[in-house]
Amino acid sequence: MRVIAVLLLTAVILSISFALFGPTAGVAGGLLGAAAAIGLVDLLQARHSIRRNFPVVGHLRYLLESIRPELHQYFIESDQDGTPFSRELRSVVYQRAKRQLDTVPFGTRHDTYGAGHEWVSHTLRPTTIDPARMRRVIGGRRCTQPYDASIFNVSAMSYGALSKNAILALNGGAALGDFAQNTGEGGVSPYHLAPGGSLIWQIGTGYFGCRTPDGRFDVERFAAMASRPQIKMIEVKLSQGAKPGLGGILPAAKLTPEIAEIRGVPLGQDVHSPPAHTAFSTPTELLRFLDLLRERSGGKPVGFKLCLGSLSEFVAICKAMVETGLPPDFINVDGAEGGTGAAPLEFTNHVGTPLEDALVHVHHCLVGFGLREQVTVMATGRNVTGFDLVKRIALGADTCGSARAMMLALGCIQALQCNTNTCPTGVATQNPWLVRGLDVPDKTARVASYHQQTVQAARAILEAMGLPGPEALRPAHIHRRLANGEVRRCDQLYPSVAPGAFLRGHAPEPYASALASASADSFAPASPRALPATGPEPIPMDLRRKEINVMTDWKRLQSDTPILVTEQDHARLTALLRSVPAEEVDAGLDDELERATIVAPEGIPPDVVTMNSEVEYIDEDTGRVSRFRLVYPRDANPSEGRLSVFAPIGSALLGLSVGQSIAWGLPHGRTRRVRVVRVGYQPEAAGHWDL
Repeated sequence: MRVIAVLLLTAVILSISFALFGPTAGVAGGLLGAAAAIGLVDLLQARHSIRRNFPVVGHLRYLLESIRPELHQYFIESDQDGTPFSRELRSVVYQRAKRQLDTVPFGTRHDTYGAGHEWVSHTLRPTTIDPARMRRVIGGRRCTQPYDASIFNVSAMSYGALSKNAILALNGGAALGDFAQNTGEGGVSPYHLAPGGSLIWQIGTGYFGCRTPDGRFDVERFAAMASRPQIKMIEVKLSQGAKPGLGGILPAAKLTPEIAEIRGVPLGQDVHSPPAHTAFSTPTELLRFLDLLRERSGGKPVGFKLCLGSLSEFVAICKAMVETGLPPDFINVDGAEGGTGAAPLEFTNHVGTPLEDALVHVHHCLVGFGLREQVTVMATGRNVTGFDLVKRIALGADTCGSARAMMLALGCIQALQCNTNTCPTGVATQNPWLVRGLDVPDKTARVASYHQQTVQAARAILEAMGLPGPEALRPAHIHRRLANGEVRRCDQLYPSVAPGAFLRGHAPEPYASALASASADSFAPASPRALPATGPEPIPMDLRRKEINVMTDWKRLQSDTPILVTEQDHARLTALLRSVPAEEVDAGLDDELERATIVAPEGIPPDVVTMNSEVEYIDEDTGRVSRFRLVYPRDANPSEGRLSVFAPIGSALLGLSVGQSIAWGLPHGRTRRVRVVRVGYQPEAAGHWDL
């Protein structure tokens, strides 16, 4: 606006000068007059120090600032730069949407030895996958109208956040490519319905399209809309990745009659979306609300979307699923890196769990509670390429969604003006002049083409891996290079959980703490339970780091460190010791058993190294992570077939808890330091000493 005002003032003065003094003198005089007028305004105004101290020329700062994003995008950033999406990612979307050449010449431009680089392993026996296998049927046992979904769909974007032409093109592309579009929480608009594509109706805290005049949920209005055949699924939005826990407001000045009708709100008033739902307040009430929606929609799949916050809250929902027998048909996991039209900087950058961590936690919780086969898991948040789909599915998703990649397919140039109503491509604006530039038929074809080619790219990767379909993907298929140069599979980074393990009370951290504090009757975690009186004494602070001589001093440390064992495990270990000749037992194991403290199973903290723990520790000097069991039977012991506690490192770690370190001296003045990073314990497995 400042630049426009300056140009208008200059034009006026030039016109007057031209009329009074003729062409040449008029132009010169007009420019000088305009500069003088601008300089006078700059000197008199008090809002901007730069303009006041440097009249006229100070405007250059604002001019350059206004075009900085374009200069950076077009002339400075490399193919791998640019956020939230690099030029390379934007280009592949444009190329696939336009059906242009999307191959890369001369090899990868990525640093394959850099930290964070990821890949999958191919095979010499590739497969051929039927395209029909790149879909997933969504719907549990209480669902009577399951939906056969693509593995890649359009994430939630409301009419109002996007233009009517953008909504029309997205739904038209969904109809053309046989995938689904999420309506966003702004309600089902005529532009969602007109093209005939499949819809996932999202219901947020404002209950737009199904609300009473005072903003509460109206079940009858919901049933009337949900009965439309075009609506395939219903999603209750608990939180959003880009701004979790934050409500919203649509000012009355921006509320048009059309949007008011779509959302079911009165004209002339601010429209509030509160941070929390009013239709339910506990995990059990949430699941009963979902069941009501399933019933009144005619048996369509119903689920919820959340950006994971407190793990105990999601564990509480899982407990409610078990207690009520009412699991949702699907859960949409939205990463904190997800997009939005407008959100506070602090929420966008620092609130919520990123998608990969959240997806793993949700998958593990469902597996641990024995619910995974009943619930479809979706993953949304910065999914662009076929490899993104492969990785998300390997880490626990069944289907994926993307919003911003679909916007790029519409022609979005990442101008980062979504919150100003000045989107130059007509995608994220309500300005009629800008909206008219988005041609619906052309962009409809582009959305369908991008979807089709991205799913095809994912299928090609799966075929190169030799897999029969996406359902065969596992975390072990994804390899990642760490900062120290070491390569780890994702199943090593995220150890698996046994099906139903949480129901048996066997959960590693951080799930054990969440289980202890979560309740199906409240989202709020309970206070942590104190250890019983038979439990161990706290680890002394001076044991967090010890300098020990590897040959002599580690026994002295162990004499001061509590060793915990249950009565059942102590009896089994003692029986094992008596069943083998004394010469086949490593020295020290009988001593540890003799001085061990016998406690009840609940007296063993989940993060303390005990006699039958599996321990994962990191060498703090090399960064190498190792894992071993402290006690092995003879037939599994890699050390000469002996029943043993690995000494000295195994015995030295006994009694330490996760996060504690220990160090000892080595020959020639060297020192080794290790830190415990994970402890596993499974009492009933004491017969074979495994997790």
